[in-house]
Amino acid sequence: MAHSDPRDLDSAIDSALRGETLRAAPSGFCQAIGARLAIVGLIREERQRFRIAAGACGAALMAVAAPGLIVSAFPETLTRYLSDVPGAMGFFDYLLSSPGLSWPRVLGFAMAVLTLPVAIVLLSALLPPRKSAD
Repeated sequence: MAHSDPRDLDSAIDSALRGETLRAAPSGFCQAIGARLAIVGLIREERQRFRIAAGACGAALMAVAAPGLIVSAFPETLTRYLSDVPGAMGFFDYLLSSPGLSWPRVLGFAMAVLTLPVAIVLLSALLPPRKSAD
């Protein structure tokens, strides 16, 4: 059947099937279609959860990495502000020398330690609970 007009598709189908008898759908057909549609729905939900998770992980990474990048790009800013406060540099020098670490190392360690907990908290807050296929 060569039919080129899509507007007449319904009438073409009706005319082609007019002589056919209606038969009942096989048993379990509706349940199988419903199960497949449920699986398609779960796949769509999982894709949406993945998009949210990827976005949240990217946002968490940027939230943790941005302060470190800013501080490393402008290292003299903190010491400039502390030099204007009387006695602040002495206390700052004491804080730097007492643990034996400089503040960029402490900041880097804190960023490394806090990245995973911040990402977990953001993901648990943003992602809805999973639905079961039952």
